[in-house]
Amino acid sequence: MFDIEPPRTTAALRESLAGLHVEVSGLVASMSLEEFHSRQGEHWSPAEHLRHLITAIGALTQGMSVPRPLLTLRFGLSRRGSGTFEEVRALYREALRAGGQASGRYDPTKGTPNPEPEALRELLMRQWVAAGGDLDRAIGAWPERSLDRQQAKHPLLGTMTVRELLYFTLYHNAHHARRIAERRRA
Repeated sequence: MFDIEPPRTTAALRESLAGLHVEVSGLVASMSLEEFHSRQGEHWSPAEHLRHLITAIGALTQGMSVPRPLLTLRFGLSRRGSGTFEEVRALYREALRAGGQASGRYDPTKGTPNPEPEALRELLMRQWVAAGGDLDRAIGAWPERSLDRQQAKHPLLGTMTVRELLYFTLYHNAHHARRIAERRRA
């Protein structure tokens, strides 16, 4: 479940992101409120996974809305171009093995809202759907070449091209979707 075929084109990347978004929406909608909000030991609840993904996607979308000349001033242009999906996936897996974890605003256990459980799930689902649409529009506004030249900093993986950040987002979303599905099976 949530296996990702490495996208070879921007169109395939957008399609994979959108498809995964729909799959996660269906999974979350099918969960009971207890499943959605409960934790297993130290492991995040599905609600916390979803909050984490919404925050991460929002940060990328916000970064992609910065005018490209400002990104260039801050992070320079990539001289090497983009790595592959597989290379980005390996980089992330290695960072996790080395103890990398969410912190700061990306840690969904900090400042968790505590409204009524059904209202929180509805809010998170609306935010999830909006985040997916916003990211897709942001990708569509970028010229193909700029995805491989413009860079920004990832909080765990360092400076990456925008395409690499999108590859990361696709794999990251699938990684957390698998955790949500595991919680469902537990």
